[in-house]
Amino acid sequence: MTAVLWAIVWALPSVLLVMSHALRFGDRPRSDVVGIGVLLPLFLATFGAIGGATFGAVLTAAEHRRTFDELTTRRVAGWGALGGMAVPLVTLVAAAFRFQGTPPEVDALAIIALACVVFAGLGAGCSTATLALARRGTTAVA
Repeated sequence: MTAVLWAIVWALPSVLLVMSHALRFGDRPRSDVVGIGVLLPLFLATFGAIGGATFGAVLTAAEHRRTFDELTTRRVAGWGALGGMAVPLVTLVAAAFRFQGTPPEVDALAIIALACVVFAGLGAGCSTATLALARRGTTAVA
């Protein structure tokens, strides 16, 4: 369930970005806007789903002895940031091995580093929201 929620949250900003782009550059060909409008949200939703699943697995493994009330927001945000950075970090490591012996493109590494920062922020935000919802759910049940 965490992966689905993260996928939705991560896709929403890209939909808004594509809509603002379409409104700003209305003279562009329709297929270009539609192509980006479909691919970008799917791409980010996939990253969000992988990040959410990674967060859930890491949190379960690392904090399995704690209840939701015992978890601190800071620790959960840290695990969420790690889960959010999972895909960019794997990409960074793959790029390092791919370009072994030759310097990689600086622009590609800068983009991956920026993605790590952005996705870590999204992961931390989603994880703290997930914790808040989980605490709210246990309070409502009790």
